[in-house]
Amino acid sequence: MRENCEGPVNGRILAVTADPAAASLALHVLGERGGFEVVHLDDPVIAIRRIRSERWDLVLADLRLPRMSGLDLAQWASRTRPELPIIVVTDGAARPDEVALLPHHADEVLHKPVPPGQLSTVAAGLIGAARRRSPCLSPGVVHDQAQGPAPAGADHADPVPDGRG
Repeated sequence: MRENCEGPVNGRILAVTADPAAASLALHVLGERGGFEVVHLDDPVIAIRRIRSERWDLVLADLRLPRMSGLDLAQWASRTRPELPIIVVTDGAARPDEVALLPHHADEVLHKPVPPGQLSTVAAGLIGAARRRSPCLSPGVVHDQAQGPAPAGADHADPVPDGRG
């Protein structure tokens, strides 16, 4: 896990990716240049625990993750925290069923390689729109969070064999 806490904070972003280059891009573009607090996790199960226990302004997740897919994470988050914007990033190798479901659970789907300007603009736009809809999501205000059922494996420390990689 890596965190960027430098400078003024425009919001908190949870970046869930096992891709070191994607993590570096998020930390640099959104954190250092964008002024967001960016927390990187490579494990979606830990991400679910953090979403349950902390206030976030945005989740940025790769479609391909260990233990569960970014789609599984987005489905859980959209049911449990419907006010929380979600961006899913895909490398273009998504299955047709995943492509069909992504728009129902993610606020935005981006395709690698993601241009830095696009990542910054989309993230800031989604956070701003969510704050306009729910003023209680403003920085520094913690609100009650629903505790929906987590996807299989999210309540266990052991990896969930699901055939994805």
